[in-house]
Amino acid sequence: MQTSNAPQETGHARDPLESFLEPLLGSMGFDLLAIEWAGASQGGSRKVLRVFIDCVAGVSVGDCARMSPIIGNALDATEADPGHADCAPLLGAGYVLEVSSPGLARPLVRRSHFDRFLGRRAKVCLHPPLAVAGKQKIFHGYIRSTAVDPVFPTDDRAGYVELESLDGSGELTRLRLSDVRRANLVYEG
Repeated sequence: MQTSNAPQETGHARDPLESFLEPLLGSMGFDLLAIEWAGASQGGSRKVLRVFIDCVAGVSVGDCARMSPIIGNALDATEADPGHADCAPLLGAGYVLEVSSPGLARPLVRRSHFDRFLGRRAKVCLHPPLAVAGKQKIFHGYIRSTAVDPVFPTDDRAGYVELESLDGSGELTRLRLSDVRRANLVYEG
């Protein structure tokens, strides 16, 4: 079994936008799945802020359209609120807001996301390469298990995920969630 072995000194640093948006979305019946910053919008110079929302019944295009101005207005108000001074530098340079459903290539950010899709195929990209795998940074496999980080047992962004190789060998690779840059389900339709 291959394992990522970079030392972990602290739990996942909480993004100030997540801290702000999670309770707002929760009060409206949605979960904040992920926040993603992307390069400049098409033909523009401002970055794109993608907010992925989810709920038990699924997310429609109408839900995204309805939530977009609510999230946008809330973020605008946050920039001026001294209680959320940590958000202002992230938002002050200007951005284009996109509110999105998870889609077929659903982002996997938390340990609970991987737990929900045990047995499904995923693609995981790491920040640092996995040294024991010849500096490999990208892994494709089936999600077989997750494990809590004993140092941060209540942090849903800490812990491990095990992927089974696609070649049928049964080889498992254990990846530390704090090393994950991006992870998504892979559609197998």
